[in-house]
Amino acid sequence: MSASGIGPLRVYARRTLPTGHESVTVCRHINGKERVVAIRIFDLASAFRSLPGVRRKALLGLALASAVLAAGCASLPRDVQRTPAYAIADTADTRLSGEVGPLTAAHPNLSGFHTLPEGIEAFAARVALIRHAEKTLDLQYYIWHDDLTGKVLHNQLLDAADRGVRIRLLLDDLDTAGKDELLHIIDAHPNIEIRLFNPFANRKHRIGDLITDGRRIDHRMHDKSITADNQVTIFGGRNIGDEYFDAGEDVGFQDLDVVAVGPVVKEVSQVFDLFWNSEWVYPLAVFVDGAAPQAEQIEAFRRQSDEFMEQAMSSEYVEAIRSLDMAKLKGFAELDYSWGKWILMYDDPGKPGATSVGAAYRESLTTSCPAVAWTLRSRDSRQMRAPSPCVRS
Repeated sequence: MSASGIGPLRVYARRTLPTGHESVTVCRHINGKERVVAIRIFDLASAFRSLPGVRRKALLGLALASAVLAAGCASLPRDVQRTPAYAIADTADTRLSGEVGPLTAAHPNLSGFHTLPEGIEAFAARVALIRHAEKTLDLQYYIWHDDLTGKVLHNQLLDAADRGVRIRLLLDDLDTAGKDELLHIIDAHPNIEIRLFNPFANRKHRIGDLITDGRRIDHRMHDKSITADNQVTIFGGRNIGDEYFDAGEDVGFQDLDVVAVGPVVKEVSQVFDLFWNSEWVYPLAVFVDGAAPQAEQIEAFRRQSDEFMEQAMSSEYVEAIRSLDMAKLKGFAELDYSWGKWILMYDDPGKPGATSVGAAYRESLTTSCPAVAWTLRSRDSRQMRAPSPCVRS
């Protein structure tokens, strides 16, 4: 770095366009920040001539987006301190263990699965599981909307943290745009830690990452699970959002989850730990832009969250939940489980760094959890298709 604060030029990214031409982004350190100083698409004229109209428009869009990059190109933090953390194994003294322990003891070497075909029931099950937790909650999601169901679950997580539950929340960063302030406030709770999978380096102008680092950004985490006290887990195809839980007025997605108990819960926890401690997962705290949330902000958010929860409790949606059998259950032992062998399949957290599909597969073979197919055959010989925690949305 020179005395003027201007560093040398360096090639930040190269991309091959659909025509085979090359786009090169050049950056330079200026007064402590890395700035885009040149973006060149070689032989642009012939590139335009060789493209059909739709692709010409797409290329123009690329050029327009590149202009946004003039605000700066960022890189992910280096030397990030990730404190290793793992599922707590000693949860035999918890309420959930007392509920499901006798069931699992009566079905040695088998796991129990209760399907959740209805969205409203799946939401009620998640709320119940959070309220039952006494020691730990591990949550891993691709999408978490800030809507009715998303806000209610945030409120319930904060309540759980208030009573001493350790909460680890792992989110794919693709859906966190515009939510940094919200997430930092939740992350400020001493019993909650939020981490992001394969995050965007540029928090405010994400299109820059899409253009200059698209190969990495394209790899996302589609796993979806919530596990309480390492005793009961809910996993499957649903993200967190009104459209997944029959709470949306305009859009609704038909999907499937299962409540699971038995040895499969430990495997789901192992998969969560594999992601949580991955080099591709970053603590949200390393992306603080300016001062950390102040006490006044946190208090205001908690107050608003409680007020929203109070209003939600009188909504038609919650009234409908109260009529469900799921809402009337005293515990998870009362569910009707199908017992059988299982095979767990999950996404590989190392895929952003893989150079090929084969490389990603070989890397998955070195992990501590099996990555195979997804069929459950129950004891009574019925065959059912169980949803994977990495079912794509």
